Amino acid sequence: MARVEVVQEERFGTTLTDPYRWMEAEDRELASWLTRQGEHAAAALAGLPGRAELLARITGLTAAAADSAFTPAGERMLFLRQPPGGGVPVLMMDDKVLLDPCVLTGAGHWSLDWFVPSPDARRVACGLPRGGSEQSTLRVIEVGTGELLPDAVTGAFLGAVSWLPDGGALVCHRYLDPEPGAPAYRRRQDSRACLHQIGTSA
Repeated sequence: MARVEVVQEERFGTTLTDPYRWMEAEDRELASWLTRQGEHAAAALAGLPGRAELLARITGLTAAAADSAFTPAGERMLFLRQPPGGGVPVLMMDDKVLLDPCVLTGAGHWSLDWFVPSPDARRVACGLPRGGSEQSTLRVIEVGTGELLPDAVTGAFLGAVSWLPDGGALVCHRYLDPEPGAPAYRRRQDSRACLHQIGTSA
């Protein structure tokens, strides 16, 4: 059993009770508790009848790459390919890797939330969050070269993108960056549709 330490706070006239707020510290006590829970679960699962056969079947089914999110781009096809073992999905165009988030530089790891090709299939807008934040930054891939252009529009969480017909600009739904020190809920306020010309600052 986890230790209970009740914390109460009032939000908009409602009193909320949280018995496990201490876990948010992510300290040694939590790490030790999680380790013990994992050991207990492993021991319980190991004794289940048929588990070895089920595990072998699941392992066999996940040994190959999994493809999903098929999207036409002109005469070509975009899709996500998740490597065996459940790694970060890469963006494919036909049989070629167009973007692998794992090779992007910078602090923390990257992933790919969404992608939208331009009407002429020359470019692909995509949402790249860092460190598991789910707060995507809109980036643009030049399909012919595979280059990730410098364009970066923050706050594009939802992937709501509409390209202009010539592929030279797009309209996206964007949450503006809150001022420093603002409470976390402000991240979801003051959203708007923004026109972004490719090659210009956001």
